[in-house]
Amino acid sequence: MADLEFFFDPVCPWAWITSRWVVEVQQQRNYDVAWRFISLKMINANRPDDEYTTPHRAAHMAGLYTHRVCDQVRLHHGNEAVGALYTALGIAFHNEQRRPQINEAPEAFMAEMLANAGLPTEYASHVDDASHDAYIEQDTELAFARTGRDVGTPIITFHPGAGERELRVL
Repeated sequence: MADLEFFFDPVCPWAWITSRWVVEVQQQRNYDVAWRFISLKMINANRPDDEYTTPHRAAHMAGLYTHRVCDQVRLHHGNEAVGALYTALGIAFHNEQRRPQINEAPEAFMAEMLANAGLPTEYASHVDDASHDAYIEQDTELAFARTGRDVGTPIITFHPGAGERELRVL
């Protein structure tokens, strides 16, 4: 069981900043981190058009593309590989300001990110594979089950396998 679960959407800058702190703590304390999904696209799907702008929709779609590929990586390479792909994505999206590129050519962008993470580039074809959406939605709902729905990303759960008294959520 992981010491903490980190629910992220790769497009969220707050999740990215917090994840770098979590990685630093992970290295210093030898924590086991489970990288989990929370989809801004799914959270905001029913917002009215006047509140959900075109740029937000594009950014959140970018997050869904990445989650689908991250889920394929999870299925075939496990949690550490998801963390490696999230790091590659975070550097590109947030440090290098390349997020708009994924919407221009999702599969090509993800192939590059997979290569940067040392993973098979053919997984990039999963950007449009909606069969991953049920798992992504399940993770999103698990995060909200722990916090309520009126929060954003990231959501961090400490000692997720502990009883309710021991569960800590940020």
